Amino acid sequence: PRKIEDWFNNAVALHGTILRRLSRAYKGVRDANKMDDDIGSICIMAATVLAYGTVPNPPAGRDDIAIRETAAKLPQVLSAPIYNPAFPNDESKRLCADWTAEDRQRICALFQSVADSLTYATRGTADKNMALARIRSVFGDRVPNDPSMISSASQAALIRGQTPQRQQKPLVPRTRSG
Repeated sequence: PRKIEDWFNNAVALHGTILRRLSRAYKGVRDANKMDDDIGSICIMAATVLAYGTVPNPPAGRDDIAIRETAAKLPQVLSAPIYNPAFPNDESKRLCADWTAEDRQRICALFQSVADSLTYATRGTADKNMALARIRSVFGDRVPNDPSMISSASQAALIRGQTPQRQQKPLVPRTRSG
């Protein structure tokens, strides 16, 4: 337990306290979907650290974006072996060693549906009730059924939040003057 605690504290020191909140959130997903026999807390913590480490430019102070972007990476992380952080690269101590192919597929599908629901809730609708319904479908009754907890960004803020993309130059037809 001390090695796990030290490892996680080092990860929090590296990435920030958001890792604690993300780990708790994904443990809540596990509990809400009654999968506590399938995926352990340490496995969720290790997968969260790996997934969060691959999120490009995680936004500071925006847990909603961090949880969505990390959730999008979790199915890929969970599809590979998850090693016990106290015993790195020790095949006999893998956290998912007892998973069957069906277990792994079911767990990856759960976290893919989490990512899809969070994307819809944060990007796919401006209706607070719809967003809250999606969030509650992921986290269960832990989330109060109170739409006033949700704040909407202005349309300008949403547009500014998108990454710029190059556009093709417009085709300008030949013209004649005169």
